Amino acid sequence: NETPLITGGLRIGNWEVCDQAKNLWCAKGVNMRFRQLYVNGKKAIRSRHPNLEANGGHNFFRLTKVDTLGKAFNVSTSHVSNWDRLDKVEMHVMIAWADAVLRLQKITDFGGYSKIDIQDPEKTMLFNRPYPMLGSTFGDANKEQCYYFENALEFVDTEGEWYLNESNNILYYKPRRNENMSTAVVVVPRLETLVEVVGESTKNKVQNLVFKGLTFAHTNYLRPSEQGFLNLQAGQFNVAAPGGNNYMLWHPHAGFKMVNAQNVLLEENVFSQMAATALDLGSGTNDNRIEGNVFIDIGGTGISVGKFAQDSLTEVHIPYNPEDKDEISTRDTIKNNVVKRVTQEIKGAIGIAGGYPRHVVIEHNEVAYTNYSGISVGFGWTKEKTAMTNNKINWNEIHHVAQLLADAGPIYTLSNQGVNSEIKNNYIHDIAASKWADYWVCPIYLDEGSSGFDVSDNVFVNAPSGVACNWCGDYTESNNNGRDPNTIQNAGIQEKYRHIKDIDDIPIPDLPVELLSSPFAERLAIPGVIEAENFDSGGKYIAYYDEDDENQGGEYRNTGVDIVAISADNFAVGYTQAGEWLKYSVTIKNSGTYKVFANVSSGLDNSGFKLYLDDKTIVDTVIIDNTGGWDTYNELELETVSLSQGDYTLKLEITGSFINIDKIRFENIQSTKVYPLKNNSENGKKRKWFTLKGEFRDYK
Repeated sequence: NETPLITGGLRIGNWEVCDQAKNLWCAKGVNMRFRQLYVNGKKAIRSRHPNLEANGGHNFFRLTKVDTLGKAFNVSTSHVSNWDRLDKVEMHVMIAWADAVLRLQKITDFGGYSKIDIQDPEKTMLFNRPYPMLGSTFGDANKEQCYYFENALEFVDTEGEWYLNESNNILYYKPRRNENMSTAVVVVPRLETLVEVVGESTKNKVQNLVFKGLTFAHTNYLRPSEQGFLNLQAGQFNVAAPGGNNYMLWHPHAGFKMVNAQNVLLEENVFSQMAATALDLGSGTNDNRIEGNVFIDIGGTGISVGKFAQDSLTEVHIPYNPEDKDEISTRDTIKNNVVKRVTQEIKGAIGIAGGYPRHVVIEHNEVAYTNYSGISVGFGWTKEKTAMTNNKINWNEIHHVAQLLADAGPIYTLSNQGVNSEIKNNYIHDIAASKWADYWVCPIYLDEGSSGFDVSDNVFVNAPSGVACNWCGDYTESNNNGRDPNTIQNAGIQEKYRHIKDIDDIPIPDLPVELLSSPFAERLAIPGVIEAENFDSGGKYIAYYDEDDENQGGEYRNTGVDIVAISADNFAVGYTQAGEWLKYSVTIKNSGTYKVFANVSSGLDNSGFKLYLDDKTIVDTVIIDNTGGWDTYNELELETVSLSQGDYTLKLEITGSFINIDKIRFENIQSTKVYPLKNNSENGKKRKWFTLKGEFRDYK
């Protein structure tokens, strides 16, 4: 009868009133980065403009024009302002069947309208791709894309909204009625993945594990803040759009990830308050069973199975059908799960999504309250042979889906799905196009290349009915307009698991007020040498940020930071990517002037880094050109800096990728600590003698 909670969250405490007139509260020293915040178990609203409707429903502005030539958006001037920290403000645009998170670069006022320029890389990719379609659809001037702004202090104007100022690390929150910030449990996510079940290879898989009765919660996902987010379809995001109808993509992180795993059972677990995908059976999965679980309040997709592309360098229209058939997700069963209130952050994600699985069974699930399609299987937009065959999507209850975006269906498919695939006895009800959708939503939707299905005996109530075919292949259909009471009664969750339908929240975590980084072994001394690999303990987003969670160098420490060996007892931080950082607890013994040196290597030009002391820049961006290879280290003299005695946090930030950093050395060249020796008089003036770096000097 216990409810164990596995959480990737941290508790923020020490709240104080910072603007009594606005009932605005603040927490200082919040140096983590996150996009979600939960107060007493309820999700708060990342500050936005315009606000949601009073009942929490969707509310947007509409674009005035898409300036394709100028690669910008025109909006009403009344909707924008000269917001502080404009480069951190985001524009969320709903585009047909997908959504985009775009970081602002500049707003130019032209009187009646203003032009919005966005940052790269999302700008170039967005205007390079023809789909999903920007601009008014079918010539309807009243149907320009809808959008909202997010993440500015000026937007915090209604209860439940929050904003993090990343410049001074102050978190702002406007409490809801009856929330006492002195006692409130405020949780933010830190980890992007809680559990990884990863086999060594497709020939040597993890197997025979059981996860039962657990709650998994509070995962982070920061890519939209760092590079924007262009959803191409089904929550899969662009990593390149070179032009024409050509795209490369990848998938968001998942709270629970499985790769090369077989005969794993996940039963009666709860997945909640996750920023991106909840559960991802990524590739090499077979004969796993996902049954009787609850997926609620998820930012992206609830359950994802199979690859959506061979890799991030393969154009997405190339059918996935690898030579190694053990890589294909095969015979996985997704049954009797409740998936509701998902796609809250990635609006174009899916309740249950399949890339290219084969022999997958998706049956007796309840999928509800999504912004795009309920269940989607297939990718690639192709009639050519793919990895898929014998996929079953039967006996599901699907309702209140496609609540925002267009070109959606309760069940949606793409591409050639081989033979003996089925969509049968699904109970589909209470679905209608949103007033914000660019155009229609469909019934069961066999989209481009879909073939191999028998679509029969599906029931539709208060929803579009039948089968929609858009450039689909061969399929059969029958009896998709009836009201069969057997289907209505027996679709969805079966009797054994119906108790999970009552689960609607999770335990509030019993966490300490905050977890801070701490020295790895001991505080590091300045003057002295800071070995790069001796960054603080505390984990990702607290003591360091690394783009992946694996030590690619495999040396010295078991963390996500990549550490390589220089010699048997000397190490360096390597495989670096721009935006990654490390923190070190340091003690400056004496106030004074210091020369800073760095021992580094690089096999490329334009690598680089910066140094901060308590988030204030002390060494600005250092550009490192090719040193002759990553095994060739040079000690470079950087800058001369003035430092004050005391305890600090030193932060090393990578500004240019692919630099190896061995150590940072601080050499004292002038101490301002005075040691009096004697006084004398010269011409009636007092003089004091003291030592300066071990030498005797006199000072007037």
